[in-house]
Formats: sequence, structure tokens, C-alpha cells
Amino acid sequence: MAHHDDSQEIFSFMPDDAIYTSTRVPQGATDSALRFQNQIQFMFDTLLYNAAVVWIDDVILFSSTVEEFLQVPRKFLELLRKFNIKMNIMKCKLFQFQVK
Repeated sequence: MAHHDDSQEIFSFMPDDAIYTSTRVPQGATDSALRFQNQIQFMFDTLLYNAAVVWIDDVILFSSTVEEFLQVPRKFLELLRKFNIKMNIMKCKLFQFQVK
């Protein structure tokens, strides 16, 4: 997630004789989790609360029936493609009846 050009200098650091400036918000910055959550909610707005809930980088897809649910992943994958978001398949859990 890119941060505003005016904020880049704040995130600069100089470990040796060079200055490094990030172009993306680093993990652990004061409001990085909040900004990330807001961005993800914006991206998945069409599914939010009627077929998906989001908590930071976790997304739970749901439906009342199996037939409905077969449509939800397609919409979700279309949004991933639209916003160029990649998922780690090793962290995905499909067709769960309960989540912790």
C-alpha cells in the first residue's frame, strides 16, 4: 500500500552511507493496520457483510446455501484480479463450517 509522497521522508532511514526511502507503508507504522483494513474493506465493498467479512488480511466468505456459495468465490476472485491482489494458497482454508 503506497503512502503519500509527503510522508516518504518520514519513513526514510540511513543504515550506512546511503539513504533508503520506502514507497509503501511499512508494517508496524502507527496507523498502518487501520489504513490497510480500510483499503481492503473498500476493495471488497460489494461483498462486505452480505457474503464476506474482513479482518485486516483475513477474509471469510459465507452464504446461507451451498448454491449461493458457489457464486461467492467467483466474485471474490474477480475482485482480487481487479485490484491485483495475490493470495497464498497454503494459507487458504476452503469449505469450513466453523472458524476460530
